Amino acid sequence: MNVIPLTAETARTFWDKALSGLAWFFTSLSPAAVWAILGIAVCVAFFVYYWWCLKPRPHSLEWVSMAEEAARPRRMTLTLPHHKLTRRDILPVLLLTAVYAFTAFFRLGGFTDPQSARSFSQRETVSFELAEEVTVGGVGWFAGIGTGDYSLELSADGETWTALKAVDEVWEDGAWRAQEPGEDTSGKTTRLAYYWEDALPGGAGAVQSMRQGYSTLLKWHKATVEGGAVPARYFRLTGDPDNSKSPMDLGELVLYGADGGMLAVSADGADGLFDEQDTVPERSTYMDSSYFDEIYHPRTALEHLRNIYPYEVSHPPLGKLILSVGILIFGMVPFGWRFMGTLFGVLMVPILYIFLKNLFGKTPVALCGTALFTFDFMHLVQTRIATIDTYGVFFILVSYYFMYRWLAVPAGKKLRWHIPPLFLSGLFWGIGCASKWTVVYAGAGLAVMWLLGMIFKSREWADLSRPAWDEENQAMLYPSVPRFWVHALATTLLSVVFFVVIPLSVYTVSYFPYASARGNEGGFAGMAVQSAAWPAEKLPGYLAEAAHSDAENGVKAFFDAIPSDSDDPVDIMMHNQYFMLTYHQGVHTPHPYQSDWYEWIVDGRPILYYRDYGRTAGGEQTVSLFASFNNPLVSWLGLAAFFAVLIRTVRKKNGVGLFIVISVLSQFVPWLSIGRTLFAYHYFPTILFLCFAVTYLMNDIFDRRREGYRLAVYGFTGCVVLLYAVFYPALIGLYTPLWYGSYFLRWFPSWPL
Repeated sequence: MNVIPLTAETARTFWDKALSGLAWFFTSLSPAAVWAILGIAVCVAFFVYYWWCLKPRPHSLEWVSMAEEAARPRRMTLTLPHHKLTRRDILPVLLLTAVYAFTAFFRLGGFTDPQSARSFSQRETVSFELAEEVTVGGVGWFAGIGTGDYSLELSADGETWTALKAVDEVWEDGAWRAQEPGEDTSGKTTRLAYYWEDALPGGAGAVQSMRQGYSTLLKWHKATVEGGAVPARYFRLTGDPDNSKSPMDLGELVLYGADGGMLAVSADGADGLFDEQDTVPERSTYMDSSYFDEIYHPRTALEHLRNIYPYEVSHPPLGKLILSVGILIFGMVPFGWRFMGTLFGVLMVPILYIFLKNLFGKTPVALCGTALFTFDFMHLVQTRIATIDTYGVFFILVSYYFMYRWLAVPAGKKLRWHIPPLFLSGLFWGIGCASKWTVVYAGAGLAVMWLLGMIFKSREWADLSRPAWDEENQAMLYPSVPRFWVHALATTLLSVVFFVVIPLSVYTVSYFPYASARGNEGGFAGMAVQSAAWPAEKLPGYLAEAAHSDAENGVKAFFDAIPSDSDDPVDIMMHNQYFMLTYHQGVHTPHPYQSDWYEWIVDGRPILYYRDYGRTAGGEQTVSLFASFNNPLVSWLGLAAFFAVLIRTVRKKNGVGLFIVISVLSQFVPWLSIGRTLFAYHYFPTILFLCFAVTYLMNDIFDRRREGYRLAVYGFTGCVVLLYAVFYPALIGLYTPLWYGSYFLRWFPSWPL
């Protein structure tokens, strides 16, 4: 670690940068900054009111009882309360879920992208002829999966050919020029331009016309050619895929005339290229194309459905397998690849309501606490994008719920009462780990709760087991309570099964599709037998080979000993673990919307997923965008509430507070030491449990029933819902005038709204 010496010069440099940053901040403020001041005022008012509620009522003797309670010895426990749902809870949870579901599924995505494609598994030229000659002024296409290049050549007579050429250009001295090979264009304005040029001699495919890179997949593209239009009837399309891992698919080809209008095409020999012209959008948006990391995960899901070994293996498989269910139902269309994530986001609402009602016992508190997360911005945006974060957060929520249910089982109960919630907690945690690695962090919190739960229950068990003197019968009574050491031993052994064996099994099974794509024909049963036999049959050999290796890195030597082309599911899984570890350690490329943990906690830097400019019929410029960040009221009050809950937990030895503190820290603390490039969405699981912290404050306010307590809780919740409505267009991509962002959305200069 390089330490910069503190000198007068470095201090002056730091001071100059600080002043420059402050000057930029204040000079870049928009009129919407006034709403940030009001938002902070709302959070401060609620927080101050909360502490006022905890004080004794004036002109009463309440201070006496509160002093006596404070002086009374307390013992920490994690045997948490469990309040059951009642009929009164049905309507609130149904209404809340229905309202959120409507807002979540509204304009989620289109249903009409091309479902057939022309596939190129190797370099190949397709020739086709139109029924009549046309004048071509532009070309459009839908990029499927697979990467590579296309060369498009056209001719009016079948002898003289003109090629479409893609050129990277740089703006310099008032004009566009071709970019030099290897030229650094940082800070320069660039574009991808298209021109007609004479086809090079030597056959088809010599000129690069259309690029299908990773960032272009599952999107509509349109190339307007500089320099006018050319007549054409005969076409040669050459596909040149990067590799043979998976085919490169061209979903549809579109021809535009000299006036920019789409040409009606009847072609002979163009199978799969002009068969779905009705799917071509007038203007491409997120409704018909992928955005951000959707270029990876939907592609992987489709590859699983096609039994193709996936390109993207930087995360465990299960999240993409879940995502593929939506594609299986609705097709390879934006609604299909986003459906499952949005559905899981909707399902979080009733589960969270049940959790909070069980924990706090009050319907208004459960309703308001659930509303905080339901109408958090990140909850909406992250569950509408076809990535795997949603599944991780969902399974974290469910696994923590069942851990809570295990903790809520009173001491002294027979083992059969403890087994179901403990089993379900481990099972859903394992499913979460197989969906995304970050769920592993939740395991630390579960482990701490389990350990503390066992320690605290041992004391409660001892109290229950203590014999008591029966005055009436003049005899000692020995309670019929199972011995704790027997209970602890059985629980420990079962926990190893529930939190180690079952999660490892689930994780391994999630790799069966990889093995199948590699050629393993054993089926589920055969691969299960292979996996079970792996520790005895293959592991010793790999360890022995690694031990005799000359490599200095023993871990790498072990993974190198495993055949890279194996179709054994455990071999594939082990290789993938090493790849994922090294891959994520190496993610340090700067990103314009990256952020660090200290920015997350104040909602300082959203990640912009999508932006598209348009115009109204009157010519006014509009913008469609969505960014992932938190509802600022939830974020700011949640941060304050965490420290309030921490203080109350220490003072009152409150088990509910301890549960919340552990939950928040287990999701947040691991990110403090992560050195890779980070984004705001990594805060998603933490904000879930910060909503628990705010709900804790709401519950205390309802317990105290001071003047205005309903107004405080309902009022704050109403402000959260109101902000959700105000920001809703910028969360789902509705077109709004530019002034809307300036006057209502851009609270801080760092918010790209």
